[in-house]
Amino acid sequence: MADENNTETVKIDIHGKIRCTVQDGERECLLDVNSEAESWIDQVKSMHVSKKYLDRKTSDGVSIYRVPPCIKNTKHESYDPVVALLGPYHHRKHQQLTVMDEYKLQAVDRTLERIPRMTVEQLVMKVEELEMKIRSCYEDWATEWDRETLAWMMVMDGCFILEFLRMELPNSSLVFCSQRSDNIKRREIVLDILKLENQIPFFILQMIVDLEIRDPGAVPAFLAKRLDSLIGGFFQGYPFSLEENRHEKTVCNGVNENENVIAKLINGGVSHLLDLSRRVIENLLSNSASGCESDIPPKSCSCNVQCGVSTCIATPNGVACFRGAPTFGCLRRSSRVDGSMIPSAEKLQRAGIKLKLSTEGKFDFKRNCFRRGTLYLPQIIVDDDTEIFLRNLVAFEECQRKENSAIKRVISRNMYIMDNLIDSKEDVGLFRRANIVKNYLGTEEEVARIFNDLCVGITYKGDFENILRNVNEHYNSQLTVWISDFRKEHCSRPWYVISLVAAVILLVLTLLQTIYTMRS
Repeated sequence: MADENNTETVKIDIHGKIRCTVQDGERECLLDVNSEAESWIDQVKSMHVSKKYLDRKTSDGVSIYRVPPCIKNTKHESYDPVVALLGPYHHRKHQQLTVMDEYKLQAVDRTLERIPRMTVEQLVMKVEELEMKIRSCYEDWATEWDRETLAWMMVMDGCFILEFLRMELPNSSLVFCSQRSDNIKRREIVLDILKLENQIPFFILQMIVDLEIRDPGAVPAFLAKRLDSLIGGFFQGYPFSLEENRHEKTVCNGVNENENVIAKLINGGVSHLLDLSRRVIENLLSNSASGCESDIPPKSCSCNVQCGVSTCIATPNGVACFRGAPTFGCLRRSSRVDGSMIPSAEKLQRAGIKLKLSTEGKFDFKRNCFRRGTLYLPQIIVDDDTEIFLRNLVAFEECQRKENSAIKRVISRNMYIMDNLIDSKEDVGLFRRANIVKNYLGTEEEVARIFNDLCVGITYKGDFENILRNVNEHYNSQLTVWISDFRKEHCSRPWYVISLVAAVILLVLTLLQTIYTMRS
């Protein structure tokens, strides 16, 4: 401490350091309050001078999102990678999974064998040139990782995916056809590649393939052929189908029709593999239904904490609040059937509404879905992969919707209808008998749970309501319900029908005999 007769002054200089001096000059101290401050300021100044910062207004916008907590918390294991960690969101977060880095490096070596006169360092430098374009694809700009780390990440992950896509071709992938690769689960890798938080920009894959084949015009067809042959049919419209044999391929000029579809979509521009898979499904289900949807995004509201309400979502009739996470099972507690939802399949059958498989090639919500008391729906396959894949597709569409309100939510609206129609295993049984749901999962209770959990916080409004309104008008017709009940109770068994006809004939004969006797 300074003497009482001396005056001590404390100053903070422009470099963020504290300088203490005593008036008589006997003491001086120098203290760096924040050793990181200078480095951070220097980086900011350097970035500003070089203009190497991201302007969202001039970028293409975010396309690879973090799954919102309100969706992810319902079943986080459906969104986190299990075997292969790709991209910056999960990079080296789980040490036990970094064994995949060995496979990634092998994939890089195999890729470089197909690119003449290029080293891995040169490939990384080419990716570094795309740094700002890569960062613009991610919500937080991937700021956790520096330029070099991000570039290496993209190279390793991109080569890994491309090498994996060669797996189905004979002698094309030594990495995934070796005996050691039997230790990894290929199907889990496919699912990891298609998880929203595990995506890398599609232009990285295109760039690497272009370096391999040295023909930019052939890149879409090259990728389409390998994606079409990927196990599980994830780029063939899975899990939806409009035909009995969904794996039957139409071949024209030596190229199957689905490969042509994928190549056209790639030429039109896709963000990543999950986006491409979603576009294939959109082409399958709603190619003729463009412009027939007008959604409203979910809204929030202030809740009364005293009543214990913790979640609010928007519905077409206002804002509804629930305890805990919202589900459409909660919305159905009301006995009133309005235009925002439709009754379960069992109730619709009771009202005489039939469920049939759509076989017309397109699933048009505006014209073809409900007519003459029949609801036409595409076939959906439910197996071990369906829930994970659909959850990531729905999450992607919801995140997209926040960025661009014009985006059509093809998957979400299908799941919304199925969530409304399925309440119990009896409803699943009706869909199975109508060949609309192909159940390879096991119990029908589990299938019902999957559909009921998929559409948390999703609401719709617009031309999509035409179906709901038409179905509900038919359902709410009391005469229709009476006729249906009568048929179910009295006409479901042959002996009941025979007895009823006999009773009517006997009644008529008795009436005629009475009239004849009175006139005589």
